[in-house]
Amino acid sequence: ASCKDITVILDNMGMASIMSTDLDNGSTDNCGIQSYIAATTTFTCADVGMRLDTLLVYDPSGNVQGCLSTVTVVDNHVSPPICVPGLTVDLQNTMPDPSAMIAATDALAAPVTDACGIDTLYLSQSVFTCQDLGIKMIYVIVRDVNGNKDSCLTSVTVSDPFVYCCDTPSITCPANITVTADPFACEVAVSYADPTVMSNCTPVIT
Repeated sequence: ASCKDITVILDNMGMASIMSTDLDNGSTDNCGIQSYIAATTTFTCADVGMRLDTLLVYDPSGNVQGCLSTVTVVDNHVSPPICVPGLTVDLQNTMPDPSAMIAATDALAAPVTDACGIDTLYLSQSVFTCQDLGIKMIYVIVRDVNGNKDSCLTSVTVSDPFVYCCDTPSITCPANITVTADPFACEVAVSYADPTVMSNCTPVIT
């Protein structure tokens, strides 16, 4: 009996099958070979990695000899996540700064499954602040127990409906002025330049 090492790849159902002859490496017999019987011909997620398999080679007289093969079982498949077309989040008055948080499942159109099991499901960005106002593109990333990864892309519209992102405005008053009244006038009209105000919101100047 002569064996060879082989590699098998699991399908998207987490299954793989081989023929007993896949392990044969040119076994011979002076009366011919009647059959090949491998100890294991079906592999699942539980077999990922290197496994020893036994091949028994029978001749027509019932003589048998065995040999060992190393079967490398590979899982290179992960079910791709499907993202929602987009979602909107409103900033909340959290401390110390306004923010909003989403979970990976919030951005999925359907649950993610994998034949061998999901290890982690996460977002490229899950917390949004005032600096993220507007539309942000994020990835939903899935990784299975065997390290395979896939992702999908969606948009997050970050809004501030309660105007939590207003800062403390800064104001620069116009320069001092001197107004001279007309002779015998008890009142004089005064006009001055507008102050300079800086704020990320529309300020109300009184």
